[in-house]
Amino acid sequence: MRITDVSKVRETVERLKSDDADQRAGNRSKINDLANGVQPYTDQEAEENHIFTNVQPLMAPRIAHEARRQLAQATMRTSRYFSVSIDVKDKDMAEMASATATGKLNRILKRSMPFYEVLRGADATVVLHGRGPSIWDDPFAWCPKLLSIEDLKVPTNTYIDLSNLWYFAVYQQLSAAELLRHVRRERVDPGWNVPAVKRLVARLSGEPFETVTDADYDFPEKLQEQFKQNGLYYGTDVLPTAKLWYFYQLTDDKDEPRWELSIIEDIESESAARGQKSEYLYQQKGHFSDSVERIIHIQYADGANVAPFKYHSVRGMMFMLYPVLTLLNRVFCRQMDSAFEAMNQLFRNVGEQDREKAAMIMLANMSCIPQGLEYVTANERYTVNHNLVNATNATLRQFINENSASFVQDPDAGTRKEMTATQVMAQVQQAGVLLTSLVQMQAVYRQQQYREICRRFCLPNSADKDVKSFQEYIRKDGLPQDVLDFERWDILPERTIGGGNKVLEMSQVMELMKAMPLFNPEAQKLILRDFALATTDDADKTRKLVPDEPKPPSGTATFATLAFGTLCQGAPVIIPPGTNLMEYAGILTGMITGRVQTLAKAGQGVTPDTAIGLAGAIQHVQTVLQQLGQAKDVHGQRVQMMAQGLAQAMQMLQALAQARPQPEVPPETQGKIVSMQTLAESKARISEANAAQKLQQRDAAHQQRLAQEQVKTQADIEAQDYKTAAEIARTRAQSNAEAAQKAKQEKETEE
Repeated sequence: MRITDVSKVRETVERLKSDDADQRAGNRSKINDLANGVQPYTDQEAEENHIFTNVQPLMAPRIAHEARRQLAQATMRTSRYFSVSIDVKDKDMAEMASATATGKLNRILKRSMPFYEVLRGADATVVLHGRGPSIWDDPFAWCPKLLSIEDLKVPTNTYIDLSNLWYFAVYQQLSAAELLRHVRRERVDPGWNVPAVKRLVARLSGEPFETVTDADYDFPEKLQEQFKQNGLYYGTDVLPTAKLWYFYQLTDDKDEPRWELSIIEDIESESAARGQKSEYLYQQKGHFSDSVERIIHIQYADGANVAPFKYHSVRGMMFMLYPVLTLLNRVFCRQMDSAFEAMNQLFRNVGEQDREKAAMIMLANMSCIPQGLEYVTANERYTVNHNLVNATNATLRQFINENSASFVQDPDAGTRKEMTATQVMAQVQQAGVLLTSLVQMQAVYRQQQYREICRRFCLPNSADKDVKSFQEYIRKDGLPQDVLDFERWDILPERTIGGGNKVLEMSQVMELMKAMPLFNPEAQKLILRDFALATTDDADKTRKLVPDEPKPPSGTATFATLAFGTLCQGAPVIIPPGTNLMEYAGILTGMITGRVQTLAKAGQGVTPDTAIGLAGAIQHVQTVLQQLGQAKDVHGQRVQMMAQGLAQAMQMLQALAQARPQPEVPPETQGKIVSMQTLAESKARISEANAAQKLQQRDAAHQQRLAQEQVKTQADIEAQDYKTAAEIARTRAQSNAEAAQKAKQEKETEE
């Protein structure tokens, strides 16, 4: 279903405005006044109740500032906002991709002042009202825009997770120049009602385009010329801004829920006076987004207790402290009035003609009171309440200390014993229970915001310059295209120890430092980093004090280093399965080009063996690049760069081989060299003859030993044969004797 009639849209927006203005807007205004230090009594209340001191002790602004500081320290003090973990099959590639994406994204976000102000503004609104909305009004821009809480109109009974949200409205003000930019582009969004926008701009300027009539609206070049002449004027504060409502609604006409956008004016004013009907300034022709989480983000820090939790039932910290702080401010004013009243000097029986004498009295030692004046004695006049004055002074000192000290503690009159570290921790934990719960809720919802930002950095064909820069950086780094598949991403926000509470942070860090020897080296480094950050509050200095250690080389890097030496010796290399070919080829390419450049700087050419070895290494890497080149959509650009580098290295290698200098030898040296060569050859021939003779002698001795061993072996065989024959004869005779004896016994038995 969908609201198509512009009058129905306007009626829905007016209902949202009316519901919000009934009571919610008034409550928010009171909280804002309290946090802004507005006087606790109105002028009428002060006059009716004879209140002379009507100021705040600024306790509420201090509490709000401390809460904002704790929220900021919990998430914004670290060197990065979040870390990215990308699920890629190759473990080495997954670590590389995760580290690359984390570093690049956090550099972009940390350098963006608009995003910093979005986070800072959301924290401020969360402290006061429990929710801080922001919006992405562009489908591709990664940085959201901060919204004032009164500019977002949400229906009653909407859950804080927005699961039952069907429509909402956002109030925005656009200058005439901003409106013109939407309708004077080369490709104007077909959803814009160009004639209506031009009529609105003309009305805002106070003078319709004199050279552009209604009949000329089909000629954009006329409007373009008018804008070129007065473009700066349309962007100044001289002209009023257009007050617009961006109305978002969820439609499911084709069983495909989608969010659509319409834009209308806040009031019809002159258009209504002229009898013109209401019309859309913009009406979505296609769907704006598939999910409300891709349009708005609401940062919560809710102190409500009744479930299910709803958007308009969210209670921020200042809402919950409002009654106590209001009473404190009023008591402070009355207390100051009482203190001033107790210090007044009183006289009685002063006639009208003696009033001027009272103003001339100098109440000093040995002074006299003029005749006609009667000073109220100590036992007769109103006695100053010294306990009240002292309590007032102590209260003032407490306010000063609490506004200047980083840790709020109870006032000490000098009689209280110093608290132990355990007592301090217990007091801080008890005082910061509410803020700690706010910090935990902040981390959960801020993770959703980071997820949407990272999703937008992965959008293909994005028009955002930062997104283009990030995706180009990923491609140039040689990472596969599936790294930009956001479904593979996990986002983990960074959080400081202690939840932003400085005292609690230092206490926990010191406890970890005591137990640090029990942890492994990697955990010890994390503890040291937490200690440095808690001590310095400087993320950059912490990185310098405790730098990241380089990761150990991967198995592919180690194998590539060993393979380079083997290839330079001219021997083949077998690549084991599971090797990261892109990393392998990149390391070898770098080593080859570095070696060739070193030889070129030496200027001595290369030997044939060196040239053959390096050429074989180049050919080996080229073979690997051919395998990688088959997946051009993944590795194409980096493979091409490595191939070009290898080609240049081969050209330099050939030039070095041809340019190897031949040394010039003097005639005398040449004669000596010939003599030395002849002598060396003679010695070599003599050595060869001696070696041959020795070989013949060793061969003859060997043949003689073989003959002797053969004769001995034959004799041993014959002796063994004789021995075997004798054993056989003896065994046979014994068997015959036993058989005869057995036959004799059998015969005797028969007889």
